[in-house]
Amino acid sequence: MANNTNPTSGDTTQTGQDAVLKVGGEEFAVTNVSFTKDVETSEIQQNDSLTPDIAVTGLRFSGSFEHAGENEALRDAIEWTAEGSRNAYYHEEMEPRRPNIVVKEYAKGEGSRTTTFKNCLVSSRSKDMPSDDTVSVTYDFVAEEMSFSE
Repeated sequence: MANNTNPTSGDTTQTGQDAVLKVGGEEFAVTNVSFTKDVETSEIQQNDSLTPDIAVTGLRFSGSFEHAGENEALRDAIEWTAEGSRNAYYHEEMEPRRPNIVVKEYAKGEGSRTTTFKNCLVSSRSKDMPSDDTVSVTYDFVAEEMSFSE
């Protein structure tokens, strides 16, 4: 068997604790990161055959990340552009930030892989406050572009 040094191959060990989230150049500790690339399709009937052709109509990039406890610096980096944003959260004149989000994955002994999401928009924020554990906050986002580098 050949020695595969690709950090994303099925033979490497990767754990969630080895991922770093960067927004606007600043690194943030997260407890979970997940992302998806969806291919949007449409079935096209071009002739009298009963088998349709499948056309690619677009790509959709989305993801989510979670952190434990409160992290105001991260919230300010990804949510709103106005000063004092948390005090003016629902004002109509405010526009959501559209930052780039970078996820750097580390595979033990194998190197790293960076996934960059460009022009992201946070689509939801949820907060879980269990009575017997630490508060956690989850952000869902969509992105216009996604690229990889190793």
